[in-house]
Amino acid sequence: MKTENHLAYLDGLRGLAIAGVVLVHVGQSFTGLPRSVTNLAGFGANGVQLFFVVSGFTLGLVYLSRPLVLSEFFIRRFFRIAPMFYLGVIIYGLLGAFTLARFSGAGETPGSIFATIVFLHGWFPSAVNKVVPGGWSIGAEMMFYASFPVLHWLFRRRLSATWWALGAIVTASLVIGALSIVLTRRVIGPELAGATNFQYYFWLTHVPAFATGLACSKIAKRVKSGPGAAIFYACAFAIVLGAVSKSHLLNFLVIDLLFAGLVLGASASRPRFLEGRAMPFIGVTSFSVYILHFAVVDAVDGLLPASLRSGSWAFLLAYIVIFAVSLVLSYLTYKYIEQPFIGFGRRLTKRGDVVHA
Repeated sequence: MKTENHLAYLDGLRGLAIAGVVLVHVGQSFTGLPRSVTNLAGFGANGVQLFFVVSGFTLGLVYLSRPLVLSEFFIRRFFRIAPMFYLGVIIYGLLGAFTLARFSGAGETPGSIFATIVFLHGWFPSAVNKVVPGGWSIGAEMMFYASFPVLHWLFRRRLSATWWALGAIVTASLVIGALSIVLTRRVIGPELAGATNFQYYFWLTHVPAFATGLACSKIAKRVKSGPGAAIFYACAFAIVLGAVSKSHLLNFLVIDLLFAGLVLGASASRPRFLEGRAMPFIGVTSFSVYILHFAVVDAVDGLLPASLRSGSWAFLLAYIVIFAVSLVLSYLTYKYIEQPFIGFGRRLTKRGDVVHA
């Protein structure tokens, strides 16, 4: 499951990210939780931001040190994402047709299904997060890939490997984040933007996370192990503090930067809990977990009586069960769907990975 030059801490970070994402969706089914538990579960939604930062960082490590071959890049990205995502389209379409599952593709139009299949659903409020639960982030990731040739040119030719690169990205983040808010409110209207959460789902809102990860890949070699370890542990604490921001734009920017520090610190200190066996394994299967865990949450919800949907201990037990079942199923889909198609994409391009991207 690993290549020769695989960087295990990247998968460890993906493991942290998916743990948070599952946490927030399990928490939505429970009541009577202490405020601290509710806040922690709610903050898990930012695991998607961590995925975006790690994605930019990983692609930067792979591609910013060499010329970009567009055919290679897009073929490999497609076969990395599309097969498992298309399985999600089928699964949640069937759930929507034959069950009353909360997370499903019930009642979707041919237009929204088509937009999802071609990864353009992130542009339409009627489709952005409808066909596949959580599919908005896959649409955003595909838009990042589509813009990557421009970012690749910018980082290789215009931004040197200094802290100024990160500063430039911070400035651009403010502009892009503001542009995203203006577009979503002016083009589709503030009422529809709020009702559909489109302002949050719109891919431009999350470009700063991906671009910040790219910037970090340029400056990672300048972070020494001693300071890197300090950054890592400081950011692990500061991330929680950053969640209290009331402004969505500021909140995203703060969290993106804190996750950037987390990634840089991890790359320098290589903590054992990120590079051991458990977290990298979870990270390797995290895409499958992301797609499948919504169905598992629904299945467990259907089995739990109302009396067991309250309290911290019931929440913790449900989380462990849902995460464990999702992980088992995801290992199977990773082994029999993701891995074969990833290998097929590599064979088509006839080039191995520098890291697990």
